[in-house]
Amino acid sequence: MSVSTGIEGLDKILGGGLPEKSTILLIGPPGCGKTTFCQQFIFTGLKKNEPGFYITLDSSPEDVKKNMERYGWGVKPYMAKKQMYFLDAYSWKVGGGKGSETIKVISGGLDINAINLSMAEIMDKMKRDSRGVFDSLSTLLLYTPSELVVRFIPVMIAKSKKANSTQLLILEEGVHDEKLVNTISYMVDGVIYIKMEGNKRLIQVSKIKGVECPRDWFSLKLTKSGLEFEHKGK
Repeated sequence: MSVSTGIEGLDKILGGGLPEKSTILLIGPPGCGKTTFCQQFIFTGLKKNEPGFYITLDSSPEDVKKNMERYGWGVKPYMAKKQMYFLDAYSWKVGGGKGSETIKVISGGLDINAINLSMAEIMDKMKRDSRGVFDSLSTLLLYTPSELVVRFIPVMIAKSKKANSTQLLILEEGVHDEKLVNTISYMVDGVIYIKMEGNKRLIQVSKIKGVECPRDWFSLKLTKSGLEFEHKGK
C-alpha cells in the first residue's frame, strides 16, 4: 500500500506514493523546501484521517503551526480531536515550553533517551496508521555524539514500523561528513534529495526500497497552497 506525499506528480512517479511503514530521509540545503514537504505530507495524512506526529528540534510547535497555516494547513482542529501530536525538543533552548495532551515537551536539554521514550508514548496514543516527521536529524547531531544518533535511528525506525507509521527524517546537506550521510542513508528505506539552482527547486528520488522509479531531477514549484510537481529538470 502506498502513502501519498501530497504532491501529485511525485506520487505518480513513485507508483502511488511512499511505501507504507517506510522511513524516508529527506536531504537538502537550508531553504530548499524540506520542512514544507514534511508539513504538506503530515497534513495530507490528517485529511485522510491518518494521525500525525511532529518531532521538532528547530522551532517551537507554535511556529510550526503558524507556518502550516500560511498554506491553509491548520492543525488545531486535529489536535483537538487528538489526531495530531507534537514532541517539542526545541523550547528547552528558550527556557522551556508549555505541554498539553497533544504537546510533549523535552526539558533540561536535548536528551536522546527522552526523545526515544516520548516518541514511543505518542505512537501508543495514535492507535492506527499514522505519519511522522523528525525535523531535524542535523540538529540532534549538533548536540549528541554521532555514534549515539546512528544507534538511535534503527530503534526509531523499528518503533515506527511496529506502530504502522510512515515517517520522514530531515538532514541538512553540506554540514555532515560523507561517511555519516552514507551510513544514515543505508539504514533508511528511501532517500529523496531537494536542491536549489538559482530560484529553481529540483527534487530527485535517489532510492526507495521495493519501488522502481526514475532518478532524474524534476522541478518543484512553491505556491500559496504548498509544493507542486512541475516537469523534468536537469
